[in-house]
Parts: sequence; structure tokens; C-alpha cells
Amino acid sequence: SGKIATTAGAYQDSSGVITVTNTAQIAKVRINSQPNNAGVATGAIAITTDQDTAFYLGAYDQFDNYIGDVVGTWTTSGSLDSTKLSPKSGSASVFNGKVAGETGRVYARYNSLVDSTNGALSLGAGSVSFVQVQQVATGIGNKTGAKSVTTDSNAVKFYSVGYDKDSNEVGLVSSVWSVLGGIGTVTTPGTNTNFDARTTG
Repeated sequence: SGKIATTAGAYQDSSGVITVTNTAQIAKVRINSQPNNAGVATGAIAITTDQDTAFYLGAYDQFDNYIGDVVGTWTTSGSLDSTKLSPKSGSASVFNGKVAGETGRVYARYNSLVDSTNGALSLGAGSVSFVQVQQVATGIGNKTGAKSVTTDSNAVKFYSVGYDKDSNEVGLVSSVWSVLGGIGTVTTPGTNTNFDARTTG
């Protein structure tokens, strides 16, 4: 709501309160970066696996006047994993990708109206939040637990694998290796090490 005002030299006047309503039909929808038309149309963006990115579906009349945010259905294209969009139905949806290297667009449908991000969303690796010792070079479920080796087990290989705060794999991380308990020797530094067992215990 507002008023219409006039000023003529020292003289001023204004109308009563004017309330603007929009009864126009929805002619188009647009994926925005903020709710309630506060943001801009979402273009090409680069995010990482430890980021959550929200999208909002705004509705507009034929003259591009904003009507309101509307409930739509959400999906993805390309190699983006659509299961990482939540919720699948709503006026907003949050994407939390897990695999670096994926790329594609986010789509939203309202009745017969469809919009997509104005460019590709590309997913990069997140920041390393923790590392773990593994005997294979990938997979968070492969952390090395209690293990028995013999003194003739030559060069048992271990890897230092980094993960972001959401436990998504970032990759091998160069580390300084050491042996606790004096049971053998390791090669260091590096993204992996060879352990030679020397002393029983």
C-alpha cells in the first residue's frame, strides 16, 4: 500500500491509502536465489559437496510482476543426483550434492510452467574436515580398524583419505606418517605409506 503525493512549491497534498493487489493469472515461474522475490534469477553457480544451496520458485504475471512463491516439483538434469534435492515438492528446495564433478541444471515445474537455473550448477570437492587411515584409496566405510600382521608381511600399504564435514570424500591427502608402539617402520611423508612390521606386540 502507499499514497500518491504532490508538491507545488510550499503546497503539498497526498491521496488516501492506495492498496495494490494482483489478481492476474500466473504466466511464468522463475527459480530465484531468495524467497519472496528478494533475490535474483539463479544462474550458473559453482558449489562444493559441503554446501547446501537453496532454490525458491517465484510466480509472475505476463508483465513480470511478482505474484508470490508457489509450490512446485523439483528435479535435476545432467549428472546431478536428483535425490539430493529436498523436498521434491515445495516452494523451495535445497540441493546437497555428494559427488564432486557432477554438473547439470535444477528444474522446477508448477502446473504446465517450467523453469530451470540459467546455467549449469557444477559440484566441486569440499574442504577437508577430517582424514582417516584406510587400506584402500577410497570409501569412507573402509577405515582400517584392529588388524593382525606378521613380521614377514612386507610393505603393508595404508592411505590417508580426506573427507569434508558431511563425510563426502575429498581425496587422498599428503600426511606425515608415524608408528605408535614401536612395532615397525613406515615411509613418510605422502598420501600413502608402506608399513613394515618389525617387532611383535
